[in-house]
Amino acid sequence: MIGLPVQLESEILFYRTDLFQEKGIEPPATFDDLRAAAEALHAPDQRMSGIGLRGKGAAATSMFSSFLYGFGGDGLDENKNPTLTTPEAISAFQYYGDLARNFGPRGAENNSWPENVALFQQGNLAMFVDASVFKVNVEDPSKSQVAGKVGYAVLPRGPVAHDPASFVWGLSISSQSKHKDAAWYFVQWATSKPQTLVLLQKGVPVARTSTWTDPTYTAGSNKQFDQVQQESIALSKHSYNPPVVQVAEVRDAIGPVIIAAIQGKDVQAAAEKANNDVKNIIAASG
Repeated sequence: MIGLPVQLESEILFYRTDLFQEKGIEPPATFDDLRAAAEALHAPDQRMSGIGLRGKGAAATSMFSSFLYGFGGDGLDENKNPTLTTPEAISAFQYYGDLARNFGPRGAENNSWPENVALFQQGNLAMFVDASVFKVNVEDPSKSQVAGKVGYAVLPRGPVAHDPASFVWGLSISSQSKHKDAAWYFVQWATSKPQTLVLLQKGVPVARTSTWTDPTYTAGSNKQFDQVQQESIALSKHSYNPPVVQVAEVRDAIGPVIIAAIQGKDVQAAAEKANNDVKNIIAASG
């Protein structure tokens, strides 16, 4: 036990229900379906991009992880060696890069969640993939032109696996704390049902399962979103980062591979460099 979870996000697909109905498209179930939907909805001459994916280096690694798992890849093998050059990983990088380059907004390699959320709010994205916490942004009628026209779907299944990443935010008490008892009381309060109910009503996807079924919340909740969130968490077998100590450095090393894939450059060469860099980072961290 290293801490208690407060917030639990899932990687999901946000989509425009009106555009899907117009084109007669069903929410994509597979990566092939996702590509087909992005292609069908991509209309740059009308300022509409088919899909928004994070491309901004290290910031993109968290969302890319689900695609890596879907192709049967992983960040590390059983001996804790990086596996960024496996055929599965290369296929995932190439698929992700092709999707963003061909059907995403121009300059997708410069976009992270702020840019994609804003583009979706402005009606310039037909779909985007990101964390479930952004429901509150896209449904805010004071900021989003598409509020009330948003659908939610579990991230589609990959060729090998169906494993959308999950994102956990938690609270821990430092071993150096001089006030451990007080800190423990705070942790209990912050993770309690009344407090997590307040968070969930404000749009924060919380970790306490019973809060999601509380009538105070469900009376006015979006049932499609609730179902997608719970199904995604049930499917998730991985977190969004490799299980290493030097997470920031590893993300910085993997990010350039995603950029190379989006720009149509040599993915294999970029992955080999990243694999070696990650190996050295892990070794240096002990």
